[in-house]
Amino acid sequence: MASGALHALALLLLAAAATKIVNPDRAVDAMRQARLPASATLVRLLAGAEGAVAFLVLIVGGVLPALALAGLHVGFAAFIARLRTVAGSGAPCGCFGAAEAPADRLHVAVNLAAAAVALVGAAAGPGSLRATLAHQPAFGLPYLALVVVAAESMLLTLTALPDLLAAERQLS
Repeated sequence: MASGALHALALLLLAAAATKIVNPDRAVDAMRQARLPASATLVRLLAGAEGAVAFLVLIVGGVLPALALAGLHVGFAAFIARLRTVAGSGAPCGCFGAAEAPADRLHVAVNLAAAAVALVGAAAGPGSLRATLAHQPAFGLPYLALVVVAAESMLLTLTALPDLLAAERQLS
């Protein structure tokens, strides 16, 4: 179970890293709004590190990649908290390219929860995706489907849920 959560977190991180490598502009803007050093090169380097950690969690498995994943999520939470403080809770984080995620309390909480999940996963001695799939029925297809659904659910929690909650507040 811990491996599934880690694999979903790694898949989400890999997608976020890929969007920032291809188009770093939104992340550069977010870093500038947070009054941090910012350039396309820096964003691409950071995204490359994110992608490397995600790759290690998925391909190698083990305690160290899971701990690195936890560390990244603590760093993301700190960045979002800073962005929220400096630029306001509506400022986009730049995490997912065109899919905007506001720097709100939910974003900080999701990143802290992801860090906690990664720590629990590290304590469980997580396996690689390949090792995990070797013990799954139906060639691992149900497992892979659940990992993808979990990653997409986290993405929607960060990008679509804030808009839905805002719309609900307007209706109340």
